[in-house]
Amino acid sequence: MGEVKIRKINDGTIAILDTQAKEKGYASRQEYLQDLLEKIAREEYQFETDVRYQFLISQYNELIEWLLSEVTLNTDKKEV
Repeated sequence: MGEVKIRKINDGTIAILDTQAKEKGYASRQEYLQDLLEKIAREEYQFETDVRYQFLISQYNELIEWLLSEVTLNTDKKEV
């Protein structure tokens, strides 16, 4: 497992992190920060996946609209 060091964090921020870790039931600030970093990394991946999914859905919707307009157009021509 790799190691990450963050330097020069002010004491107030560290105190807040310690309080949050304790309130959330973590054994240590280290454990809390590891969990937060893992969530941040996964959320970025999830965001990119969501963007690709939304693009695919919009392309699919455009195709369906086009197909419906073609079917309607061809149906109207046959009725005339």
